[in-house]
Amino acid sequence: LAIALGIVAVAKGDALVDRAMTFVQKRVETGASASIDIRASMIERQMDNFRANPLTGIGFGLPSNATDWARISTGFLGLPTGFTAEKGFMPSSVLEETGLIGAILLGFVLFTLAAPVYRHGSPPVQALFLAALLANVGEMIFFSFGGAGLYYWLVYGWCYASVDPKNVQRLTFNV
Repeated sequence: LAIALGIVAVAKGDALVDRAMTFVQKRVETGASASIDIRASMIERQMDNFRANPLTGIGFGLPSNATDWARISTGFLGLPTGFTAEKGFMPSSVLEETGLIGAILLGFVLFTLAAPVYRHGSPPVQALFLAALLANVGEMIFFSFGGAGLYYWLVYGWCYASVDPKNVQRLTFNV
């Protein structure tokens, strides 16, 4: 199977690279500059929503586009129960959805988790924590508790528990 995949990769190399780039660039087929433009316009829209509602934001998990509001699922008593949206960049997404109040609370939570890790943690644990955090900054899967975000929260929790000074049984990370 590996040999067959190698032959296909050599024969169709350019096509595979094009497909990979299309996937990485969020299905944009016109090149890297178009991908950056789409990300920039998404961030600009989020910041416009934040400027309109600076204290509380537009609401947690709601779409940035007003035209997408019709797709929000409603449940008991007409309350919104779900909407899937590509939010992209975490700082602008948090400000847009939760405003300054939510951003300050999230900053406090992150500081509470990160401070012990960087004060008492080993370098591999610190690197793991930072890698998980930076992956979330770029993709905003931080609040996806049913998806990949849950794994990142498990990583944050493991990093925190492995260096908690009150924890008698100290966890280790062997490289």
